[in-house]
Amino acid sequence: MALLAVAVATAIGAALQQLSPFTFTGDYRPFQWVPFLNYYEVTTTATVSHLIELPLMYFPLGFGTSWIVRKRWQAEAFAIAATLAIAAPLESLQCWIGGRYPDVTDIGISVAGGWFGAWVGREGWRRFDARQWRTTTTPSVSPAIFSESPTLE
Repeated sequence: MALLAVAVATAIGAALQQLSPFTFTGDYRPFQWVPFLNYYEVTTTATVSHLIELPLMYFPLGFGTSWIVRKRWQAEAFAIAATLAIAAPLESLQCWIGGRYPDVTDIGISVAGGWFGAWVGREGWRRFDARQWRTTTTPSVSPAIFSESPTLE
């Protein structure tokens, strides 16, 4: 049930972001199947911003999935499948939205964001926790720096 809630919340948020301004046009925009071609043709700050916002949009889906599903490969597989199930239809709906340019690159970047969220939620968290444990039990600075004990005068 929690997985469904995370997926539905992500789908609603992604739809609001990807389909705005919600202006349907009468003409069909073709889907761009060449990766990064739309990004190559027009490189603006809005393009770079869009390239950053896509993985951030699906990161919580992967992160939440990794905390709900116990096995790492199942969490990553679900995060990838759920991200693909949300991103692909939304990207194809952009063919009918004014001011939007549907692109296969956006789907790939979205899936990468979902997978990265699952990785951070499981493996990244484990590594962070192990690093924190090591730094709390041993000094983080070289002992050679403190070869003499400082005196306060």
